[in-house]
Amino acid sequence: MHNVAQELSDAYFDHMSVFRDGGLEAVLSPDLRRNLGDYSPRRSMQELFQAFRHLPPMEQMQAVDLQTYLPGDILVKVDRTTMAYSLESRAPWLDHRLAELACRLPAGFKLHGGAGKHVFKQAVAPFLPPALLTRSKMGFTVPLAAWFRSSLTTVFPSTVLHKDMEQYISLGEVRRLWSEHQSGLRDHGQKLWNLLMLALWHGRYRSPRPVAAEVAACG
Repeated sequence: MHNVAQELSDAYFDHMSVFRDGGLEAVLSPDLRRNLGDYSPRRSMQELFQAFRHLPPMEQMQAVDLQTYLPGDILVKVDRTTMAYSLESRAPWLDHRLAELACRLPAGFKLHGGAGKHVFKQAVAPFLPPALLTRSKMGFTVPLAAWFRSSLTTVFPSTVLHKDMEQYISLGEVRRLWSEHQSGLRDHGQKLWNLLMLALWHGRYRSPRPVAAEVAACG
């Protein structure tokens, strides 16, 4: 309900972000905050939405998705994952002619009665069983919470809670998040994953110290 009362750009930012505002400030080191100056990821998102302010709200979010979420997350991860196992993957809905047609469709063709992909589901309804069309969305999430309480319990502290990382993060705040997660009181899986990826990037590209074999395997 919190997002309902916000501007569209702020609601989108809160929904898509792992660290935001006070939580981000708390986890960043004082030196990094100082070097970032007045940079604000929330303000950057607001400026992006401003560029599409002439569009209806749903189309604003779709336009931002096309510039951020799709190329920076969904599509690149599918490509990397399939290529890692020598698989060919195709995203047929990215044909520019089909994408342009979809963007021109009225909002009611896309979202109808609270359900998405309305016109697409109507088009394929004669060929698929109703149960398949009406079932809940099934994502491809990974069990981060469980990983950080099992296979990554030694990798995370040795990689992230390291003196080299003090230039980027507040180790005290990260230890607090780690402790809360291990206790089972909170699920900080996504936050811990982002911090682990930052540490792996540092170990590979910025740090003179070698990256342990087990940590490299996680990347």
